[in-house]
Amino acid sequence: MQLMRSAAAFFALFSAASAATAADHVVVNGGFEVGDFAGWSVNDPSIGTFVARAFSGYGPHDGEYFVALGANGQLAMISQNLHTTAGTTYTRHYFLASDGAVPNEFEVLWDGTTLACLLYTS
Repeated sequence: MQLMRSAAAFFALFSAASAATAADHVVVNGGFEVGDFAGWSVNDPSIGTFVARAFSGYGPHDGEYFVALGANGQLAMISQNLHTTAGTTYTRHYFLASDGAVPNEFEVLWDGTTLACLLYTS
């Protein structure tokens, strides 16, 4: 399974991620609390994607760190392969904040299927 989050022209704050009903966390560094992208793949860090404690008036929802994705007009994407078990129920948790710039997109994919999508174009 793959969990993917993408954004353009906005800052996403992730405080937690998928977990099995048995409370076993399957996302490595889901809250970015190690202060970097450990466990994640980043499509292009040069377009304004970074882990921070505070940035432009934003701060973490929970913990000490959050991830800011993509500069204005740039599509940023992070992904992680998750080790899951067929037949097990998983719950997604994430916190999102936007700077209001457009275009602006947030999408969550699980095994190629879109689970959540927000798109602002004007």
